[in-house]
Amino acid sequence: MSIVRCLFSHLVDRCEERGYTVHNVMPCITHIEGDYVWVDTEHMAYPAARRTAAEIEEHAKRVAEYYEELNNKAKERATYAEQIARNMAANPDYGPGTELKKMLAKIGITATPTCSCNARAQVMDLNGIKWCKANTDTIVGWLREEATKRGLPFIDLAGKIIVKRAISLAEKAEKQRKQAEEANPAPNG
Repeated sequence: MSIVRCLFSHLVDRCEERGYTVHNVMPCITHIEGDYVWVDTEHMAYPAARRTAAEIEEHAKRVAEYYEELNNKAKERATYAEQIARNMAANPDYGPGTELKKMLAKIGITATPTCSCNARAQVMDLNGIKWCKANTDTIVGWLREEATKRGLPFIDLAGKIIVKRAISLAEKAEKQRKQAEEANPAPNG
């Protein structure tokens, strides 16, 4: 890999000189910062001079695959967002995420309109206790990320203790709900 930093306008000039469109060479850009781009000159999408017809055909195929992959990822994200929206509508107001939010609220840390706290709490609630136990480190990472955004100190061990306590409270609440359901079964019909 050979990376070159240049003005985007210079890359556009190379494209025009060598018969490429900017759209076709986008995959060779590794980073964009302001007017500058970092370009992999060994990438198949780089607007190199004197390519054979076979190389150009291979390049076009790879570019098409690249954009198809991007399109598929966009579709997956849209499907995932739809699932989350459906789950949010049917989301129970209980679980490890709900318990974690309650615990944090007691010490004055609440969700804001710009944070992902509510969405992540719902992920925890929807995936359940077993998932939260298996993904404690991920959840602690979420807490660390949000603490950093808010300029709050964070200690991983304390975060892990809080997450485990929220899971424990959710287990206790789950047992109580099951006992209540058994004691008062819903009528059939």
